[in-house]
Amino acid sequence: MQSGGCTSSEVGILYDSTVCCGIIYRISYCWIVALLCFGLCVSVFSDSLDNGFAEPPRSTAPAVFWYWVSGNISEEGITKDLEAMASVGIGEAFIANVDVNLDHRGDVEI
Repeated sequence: MQSGGCTSSEVGILYDSTVCCGIIYRISYCWIVALLCFGLCVSVFSDSLDNGFAEPPRSTAPAVFWYWVSGNISEEGITKDLEAMASVGIGEAFIANVDVNLDHRGDVEI
């Protein structure tokens, strides 16, 4: 055995303890830096997730299908429906007129 290190007779490589310690130190340092960066990223992501949940963007508002049946609609009724939808956070409405009753059609012809 040589001073300052040890040899491996199976592989035939000389191991210097100072080099090994330097490599281990560098690997440990890299892991510590990586873990700190990961923790910072998780913290930032968590904050933005919390804020996004508390105040979701308008683009994520739900949409509804809004059926107007046999022309039974009025300007006042449409206004009230839109105000009610907005008050509960509905962002879009897909309107469809459904003509289901020939005998009881509304005044509005669509």
